Amino acid sequence: MIARLFLLIILFPSYQSVFCQETSDRKAVKMLIQTVDKTTYRGYLTEISSDSLSLFVPKLSLDTTISINEIYRIAALKKGYFWNSFVKGFAISEAALMLLTANERDSFIQVFIFVIGNVLIVAPTSLMSGLVSATPDIRLDISSDSNGFEMLHGSKLSRYSIPHERLRHTSNGIRQLNKMKFSGTKNRPSLQLDYSPRFYLQLFEPGFWWNNIGSQIMQKYSGNYDDSYDERPGNIETTVGLAWSPSMNWEFGCQFSTNSTGEVGFINNGSNQYSSINFSYSYYTQNIYALRRFSPYQNGYGDRWQISIGALMSHISSLTTTYITAENEFTWYSDERSKAHDLFGLGLMGSMDYYITKHFSVCLRLQSSWFTPMQIDGFTQETYNVHWDEFTVNPVITTLSLGLRSQF
Repeated sequence: MIARLFLLIILFPSYQSVFCQETSDRKAVKMLIQTVDKTTYRGYLTEISSDSLSLFVPKLSLDTTISINEIYRIAALKKGYFWNSFVKGFAISEAALMLLTANERDSFIQVFIFVIGNVLIVAPTSLMSGLVSATPDIRLDISSDSNGFEMLHGSKLSRYSIPHERLRHTSNGIRQLNKMKFSGTKNRPSLQLDYSPRFYLQLFEPGFWWNNIGSQIMQKYSGNYDDSYDERPGNIETTVGLAWSPSMNWEFGCQFSTNSTGEVGFINNGSNQYSSINFSYSYYTQNIYALRRFSPYQNGYGDRWQISIGALMSHISSLTTTYITAENEFTWYSDERSKAHDLFGLGLMGSMDYYITKHFSVCLRLQSSWFTPMQIDGFTQETYNVHWDEFTVNPVITTLSLGLRSQF
């Protein structure tokens, strides 16, 4: 009961602070325009056509239409507010944490979960929510000598226009609008209509990994034994990486994965003797890839969904261990053999990014690599009638992952 009361105390002011405010101008594009006769306009974009722009100018409280031919320089900004999104992230994550602890009867565990949850869940969620919102979704500064005006109508700028009758401007929005100014350096590459980020960091990308190593070994040897098993402790792994983009349409990068493990076992259980063979393997993967983009992100004016397809070269460092045990009514035998492998492969990759902001995107990736053969040595133990034939595995590794990328 106390936890639920505390939850209401947290949510009520958070609700008032975030959800009961006017929000329209957070989604609107704020524009600063200078015409050829040096007249300056500040306002919200309400309409765009092939030959003109319409702004709602708060200072005049009316719509103003400006011909493209009259514009000398133009700047655009679409940006949220850190504090509001911080509070929203706090309210949602704190509510979830309080509901989690409400059903816990042990007071010590309640306090422990509350403290650890605020440090590891609530604080990062609130901070990330505020930073993502405060990162400019659109930032643009072009002038008449850049041929940028011809691209305005062809871009997707119109999707951000809001008719003046639906526009409610807030004090924060007016403050952002009044702070807008033209940069001292014209036409910086990062502020062009055709700009795409140049560098990418694959921060955290967990996913499901499948390999055919265990299944191939099972197919080869299971018929020779009374019982067998194929186990993986868990097939959720993580990759990190970095990439470079020389143009809007191409991306080159590398990836590094965490270690993957698996084990295959075979058992013969006769009336007078017992034998088992455990074959375990572990590997980690490195990839170098090249991707061709079919819908590049362009400074907020292109597609938020960016689809890419390409090829990759892969390398795995693998360690295999074969552990043999056998016994009969008189004696006992064991042996262990390990071997390192370096395998190279080629593969295909497809990815789909959704841009949350200009600098953060969520990436869904599917990739598969085919590797050079991995030789498994054979052996024979006549006393216990244990035979393990030499065998060649042709590894194929497939990954489906979802993660966060940062770009700049």
